[in-house]
Amino acid sequence: MRLVGAIRVVSLASAILVGLLWLTPAVGVPARAATLTVGSAIGSAVNTAVDAHSAAVNHTSVVGTVRWTTTTVNVRGHPTVANKPLFVLAPQTPVRIVRFITDPSRRTWYLVQVHSRLGWLAAWLTHGRPVGHTAPATTWLVARASSFGIGDGLLGAHMACGDRLTSSILAVANLRLPCGTSVRLRLGRHAVTAKVLDRGPYVVGRTFDLGPAVCRALGGCDGVMTISWQVVH
Repeated sequence: MRLVGAIRVVSLASAILVGLLWLTPAVGVPARAATLTVGSAIGSAVNTAVDAHSAAVNHTSVVGTVRWTTTTVNVRGHPTVANKPLFVLAPQTPVRIVRFITDPSRRTWYLVQVHSRLGWLAAWLTHGRPVGHTAPATTWLVARASSFGIGDGLLGAHMACGDRLTSSILAVANLRLPCGTSVRLRLGRHAVTAKVLDRGPYVVGRTFDLGPAVCRALGGCDGVMTISWQVVH
């Protein structure tokens, strides 16, 4: 509600500015002075809107959670509007928050993950899931995958994310997704949810290495396979 109120202040200040530009010749006030005064009020109201968003959201608590874009949003390589967009997200796109920073203008930016892509977007252009809102279905992606921990001497070894590879842990290796990311994998009529717990594969054209338990859940791994996958939010 504070954010909505601040936006209304911006609209009101803009209306006042238009009125003053019409009235200043009649009352003898220099138009430039009136413009600067009301312009400062508008700038203050914009800052109030951003501050209201920051006050309404505990940014520390949103790290690791999913939020949704409120409008079409540019995702950038650095947390500044001056940086060239990497890609564009449609309204109501779910994004996973990896970290956040506050810039010199007191605006908060989120480093977000969308599938396997990372970038910065304006925090004030996102929101939590509204009551009764159903998140849009995540697109299934296609990837090439191989196995690890089966006949290669890696079973029992420590993985890059800290766990030990066993025959029962549902683990996959990936080079780009953050450690602990849950992914849904599908091969034919078999499907399983696993976590990214290691790094690899280091072979061009492959996206995942699948641990022994994941291979069993998918009906067995035979060389290099084509699987479908999606990030689980």
